[in-house]
Amino acid sequence: MSLLIHLVGFLAVEAQVAEERLNDIGVARKKCSA
Repeated sequence: MSLLIHLVGFLAVEAQVAEERLNDIGVARKKCSA
């Protein structure tokens, strides 16, 4: 059971990191196009 909680927490962190990377890419694209 604790392994499942650990996995869910890991996936949540991974999703947050991926979202931040996507935001960084979006900002970089805006800078390039501007």
